Amino acid sequence: MKPLVVLVTSHHPHTGRGGEVMFVGPELERLAREPAFDLCIAPLATAGAAVPVPAGVTVDRSLARRVARGRIADFAGAWAWPGFGAEWRRAVRSGGLVGIARVWRWAAQARAVEAWARARLPRDVPVLFYTYWRGGATLALARLARDRPRTAVVTRVHGYELYEDRFSPPFQPWVSMYREVDRVVAISAHGRDHLLACGVDADRVVLHRLGIDDVADASGPDAHSLDRPGSAVTARQRDGTHRILSCSFVLPLKRVPRIAAAVVALAKRHPDARFEWTHFGDGPDMGQVRAQARGAPANLAVVLAGPQPNEAVRRHLRDQPVDAFVLASTHEGLPVSIQEALSASLPVIATAVGGVPEAVGSDNGVLLGPDATVQEIVQALERVLFAAEADDAARRRASRTRWARDFDAERNHTAFADALRAWAQALQHP
Repeated sequence: MKPLVVLVTSHHPHTGRGGEVMFVGPELERLAREPAFDLCIAPLATAGAAVPVPAGVTVDRSLARRVARGRIADFAGAWAWPGFGAEWRRAVRSGGLVGIARVWRWAAQARAVEAWARARLPRDVPVLFYTYWRGGATLALARLARDRPRTAVVTRVHGYELYEDRFSPPFQPWVSMYREVDRVVAISAHGRDHLLACGVDADRVVLHRLGIDDVADASGPDAHSLDRPGSAVTARQRDGTHRILSCSFVLPLKRVPRIAAAVVALAKRHPDARFEWTHFGDGPDMGQVRAQARGAPANLAVVLAGPQPNEAVRRHLRDQPVDAFVLASTHEGLPVSIQEALSASLPVIATAVGGVPEAVGSDNGVLLGPDATVQEIVQALERVLFAAEADDAARRRASRTRWARDFDAERNHTAFADALRAWAQALQHP
């Protein structure tokens, strides 16, 4: 009997909570091709419209129904989850209110997921649980796997659920979980090294980067020619305007207001040049962004495009001229937005946080310090936007090369599917 791989997501294939589709979608397409296991996707929530899933993939929404139905009781009974007391005390000592809340939320989710899994899954089939994010679901399934024959758990870690300093005070719940899962899949070498430094066994930690499909895949094999009319990589300053692009949620850690301040300062420093800044995304700091934009001089056009589906961003990268992509985050895993910019052959300006240095360097852009100032962002923009045409072309080729080498979805996700197959098949002959 073929093993069953159960992929537990936050909400995919539903779109109600933002950007998980752009992460999971390309990977799911490759996992679905694997004939050695059956694949089921089980979202924890089902708000929003559902996108299609590949043929052969089943979607089990009963987990989301169990989470929703038992929410009040699970939160009330979270204290009874094994180990809750010790984890609660650790959060009280060093996690602050946010840490305490996360411990409670993870325990409540663990109760729901364990009850669902014990009631739902057949015991005569080998099951590999794959949680796309480390959280309460991973906690529950690791416990289940201890007493369920031919069952194992693999979890991906990105940034939010990996790095302690992502929060203030620094804290991550249930780091003891790493000893109980079969594999921890890091999306960056930085994340892998962080896990090893935290004492996670080396034989449990593997590196499998995410990947994205070519943003120009609808335009043929010559889509990234620097001379192709209408391309995002058409020769710079086609109409005399320097175009800057950014894309992220507008959260404090993304520092979009700082990008806005830098773009305004850049335009004021160069009154004889024309600039356009486009930002895709929305969030709680958008008021600050708009306040900065109100100070824009006449030679700067600001386009705040708001939240857009991923395909709209990809279409912009494919069809519109862009001269620089900017990301100024305080913390990151390894951003898909940068991977898409690389595929579009764009020079990238980004802060050296998390796995970003694995995608950006002096060959294809400017790597800023983790706490880059407005002035430092301005100077980086000047280096990129006013570069000689040959230097610009070299940066664009280097970005495209990095995408093809390190972030091509076909290569990366196919390799991960191979790994899942091996882990799942091992359960047939324990």
